[in-house]
Amino acid sequence: MRLLADCLDEIQKLQDLKYASVLASNRVIACTTTGAAKYTHLLAQAAPAVLLIEEAAEIMEAHVITSLNPQCKHLIMIGDHKQFRPKAEHFMLTVEARRGYDLNISLFERLMPSLGAATLTRQHRMHPDIAVIPREITYNELQDAPDVALYAPIQGLHIRNRVIFIDHREPEDRHPQNAEDFDSVSKTAMRLTWWPPLSNIFFNKVVRAAKSWC
Repeated sequence: MRLLADCLDEIQKLQDLKYASVLASNRVIACTTTGAAKYTHLLAQAAPAVLLIEEAAEIMEAHVITSLNPQCKHLIMIGDHKQFRPKAEHFMLTVEARRGYDLNISLFERLMPSLGAATLTRQHRMHPDIAVIPREITYNELQDAPDVALYAPIQGLHIRNRVIFIDHREPEDRHPQNAEDFDSVSKTAMRLTWWPPLSNIFFNKVVRAAKSWC
């Protein structure tokens, strides 16, 4: 059995040499943070000097750290700490629980106060009728690119407004298929309401924005 194990280990080393050679011959290596942690020995041989992480504000700090290698000279993180945080499975491990674990605080968010970040101020996605929502609530300095005002209305939607509020009285948590969405929404609501001054500001802005559509 030991001989078999030694042979399998030798085969794995040869395969790793081949994979490391492939990685080293490419200028760009794309992978998930899970893959970077799993194959850290291969990435270390490729020795990438620059690490770029997308959606960095939604990735746990530990996952970013395990993606680094000793040869890394530049870490570039792209994300938005004002949107979704990393997902911690248990509420007591989150910053909202105030227990000091703060596992849902990303490295991106933690370094923001000391390092700052370059922020995009012009959006090219939404019609101004829709962009008013994030502008009123979170991104007060967000500007609309000129072309977004020219977006055609949705075909078949014969109403004046592009934003529609649908009122229903059926609790979503009673439907198994909505359980995951319900959990996400409830956690977001908890984040918005744990600090009373912030919750008042948030809901006041929503009401003010809604009145402008009526």
